[in-house]
Amino acid sequence: MDVLQIDFGPTARWELPADERIASCAGPEPIEDDLSAAIERALLEPIEFPSLDQAVVPGDKLVLAVDAALPALAEVVSHVVHWFCQRGCDPANLHVVLSAGGTQVAPELAAAICQRLGASVSVEVHDPDDPEKRAYVAANEASDPIYLNRSMVDADVIISLSAARHGSALDYFGAFSLFPLFSDRLTRGRFYSLPRLDDHAAHDALRAWADQAAWWVGLVAGIQLVPAQGNGVHAVLAGQLEPLEAASQRAMAQTWDTPSETSELVVASLDGGDSQQTWLHLARALHTASHSATSRGSIVLCTDLSESPGRGLNRLRATHRSVDALAKKLAADDADDAIAAAVLLQTTAHYHVYLVSNLREETVESLGMGVVHDQAELARLIDQHAGCRLLRSAQHCGARFQTSVPLHNA
Repeated sequence: MDVLQIDFGPTARWELPADERIASCAGPEPIEDDLSAAIERALLEPIEFPSLDQAVVPGDKLVLAVDAALPALAEVVSHVVHWFCQRGCDPANLHVVLSAGGTQVAPELAAAICQRLGASVSVEVHDPDDPEKRAYVAANEASDPIYLNRSMVDADVIISLSAARHGSALDYFGAFSLFPLFSDRLTRGRFYSLPRLDDHAAHDALRAWADQAAWWVGLVAGIQLVPAQGNGVHAVLAGQLEPLEAASQRAMAQTWDTPSETSELVVASLDGGDSQQTWLHLARALHTASHSATSRGSIVLCTDLSESPGRGLNRLRATHRSVDALAKKLAADDADDAIAAAVLLQTTAHYHVYLVSNLREETVESLGMGVVHDQAELARLIDQHAGCRLLRSAQHCGARFQTSVPLHNA
């Protein structure tokens, strides 16, 4: 009998009977040839920029600003570090800064660099709550302060390494989408406020803020990885920020677009290891899945999530508050998981949402979601709906068009 496989987390796999009612959407396969060769090609021949080593002169302090959710992070970053050191960069002058949330991967990265390079390189995890870890850069055009990681501000050269993000993604902020992850807590909270993200003018203002931050700190070049299924790498791109971003957006549209048709049931999986099994990635997947589901439809999130709810998500347990009152509280909350709470609040008001995770059943239910325990339960849920769409690696998927779901019923 033909089966449909659903992969999520680092190794989990559920098998369901193949069903013509299920339409499967999958991202691209990982690079078939050597990933190291793809990295070298991108660094040697970046888009509208000379070979990246030409940006660094002897004695320069080079900082690599790395998205902690970067696919194949340890392998990619250790290779980039080795590449620069082979071309004259002193390891003592090279500093890696991981975005907030990179605490778990930092030791693995440091070990990978040491093994590949034969020398150690400083690896730092940005802390948005530590005033010693940030520095004032300037004010943007709206007079908002720009704070960035102090090591980045003190650098002679900064090169960003990030996962390409679909233009319709919940938190897409343009060429320097990493900015709020390397800033202070207040700035991060303003960027990850759902009313701002849902309002096109306000979202554009956030993108402009991020662009101005890149300009003030002198960030002109970056490296972006187009993600593949299984937290792999489909393509490596590098170059000047603006043309690099344009190329990344073309690649994401070609590989991660979801069809505009909707289904009664959407099953969205989060694959990859711990760096992908986060509330932020769940929020991204749920945001995209909601645009693929019919009104009052159902959404199942297949994850390996173990992260306990924080301050933002715990607000959802205040059942005596109205949806509007909770939404207003979350809009002003700067907790890391406030955006996930806001997306959950918004989505569960209009869809039935179910979660596969490692969390306790009562925890999941207190957040407004149902629990799917096993593949048999998922199969029964699929049987109850006329159609189903499967979004694989849903944290990377994007809608072909973006609409906003209202925060309350009209």
